[in-house]
Amino acid sequence: MKLIKTIIIFAAILVGLYFFTAKIDISDESDEVTAINTTEVAETEPISYEEPAEDAQNDIPRPAIENFYDFTADELDLENMDFVGVLQVESRDEWLKYVDSCIDRGFHYILFSTPTDVEYDVQSIMDGYPVTGIVITTITGGDKVIKAYKLSYTMSEEILRKLKNGAELTDEKQIAAYERAKAFTDSLAGMSDYEKSLAIHNYVCENLSYVKESEGEDVISCYAGLVGGKGNCQAYTDSFNLLCGLAGINSGRITGSAAGEDHSWNYIALDGKYYFTDCTFDDGVTDEDRGYGMFYFNLPYPVISINHVAKTIPEGCELADSLDNNNFYVRNGWYANTPDELARVYNNIANVSYTGEILYNTANGNKELTDIFVSNPKGYSKINTSKFSFDDYEVIKFNLS
Repeated sequence: MKLIKTIIIFAAILVGLYFFTAKIDISDESDEVTAINTTEVAETEPISYEEPAEDAQNDIPRPAIENFYDFTADELDLENMDFVGVLQVESRDEWLKYVDSCIDRGFHYILFSTPTDVEYDVQSIMDGYPVTGIVITTITGGDKVIKAYKLSYTMSEEILRKLKNGAELTDEKQIAAYERAKAFTDSLAGMSDYEKSLAIHNYVCENLSYVKESEGEDVISCYAGLVGGKGNCQAYTDSFNLLCGLAGINSGRITGSAAGEDHSWNYIALDGKYYFTDCTFDDGVTDEDRGYGMFYFNLPYPVISINHVAKTIPEGCELADSLDNNNFYVRNGWYANTPDELARVYNNIANVSYTGEILYNTANGNKELTDIFVSNPKGYSKINTSKFSFDDYEVIKFNLS
């Protein structure tokens, strides 16, 4: 009996071990198969072209870049393109976002479709970006209308964007402008951004001569300004922009009007704020001592806006709203808000120099200037209320007797 019981117990143990081992094997096999299937599915899924939510440099739908275009090409064969996967724009806001992304990358072409023949105001592109021309080609196919914008940029932007993207400069004028600008900006190493911006302002004013137009000649680019030594306001603006870009300073072009005429000038970012510089005006309103002025260098928005009307305001930084230490006169202690301040600043300068220059805000006390100078012991032989004067500001230059 004992032997039988022993055999039965032993048999029961064997059966239990069999089923326990089988359960573990099934479980392991199931896990292994699941892992393999997951990997295979991941490898065979189609690539997603969804727009990354946080990456501003990837906000153009991927098919619109990789499937059929070289957006940076100077010419595209629009007649023989199939436009498969072209981005369909449903609203002006979507259009502006798309255009902004393309221009930010320096694309020469922007292509998109609209469900009907919708026209968007391309003047806003000309006003708000460094774009000098747009040629629009419209292609109709079925129920879609394809728009192809061919963009021309300012020369400084073309050069800076090619350098940023590691592209080679091949245009002879671009190469010449770059080499002339680089030779100067290399000398600015070790300077603060303010010091660089001052040196660039002075370099542009010293080396360019203003010409409104010249038949058959380029008068609008940094090549005209830096290599040719002359140009209109666009050449001054483009030259300043290229030099700032190579010096590592954030700057750009402003278009609008000044003194009742179409005009362009620059904005520049210093200490997290935008200031405004107009080299054309500083060079065009010269004095006998320096040959160019300093009034339109790093002005805050409320001051430049007295006689400059911008079509668009740059975004990205707050606008400087008052004259501060990034202004030439304030930084040197040559700025006065009231008659009493004017007398004090005059005496401070006169104690160390026979000549001086003061930016005076006449809005806070337009006392006769000769009264202020005559009442001070240093005296004077000449006062020039400068050619830079406008509205509530004057640049006063004096020589001691």
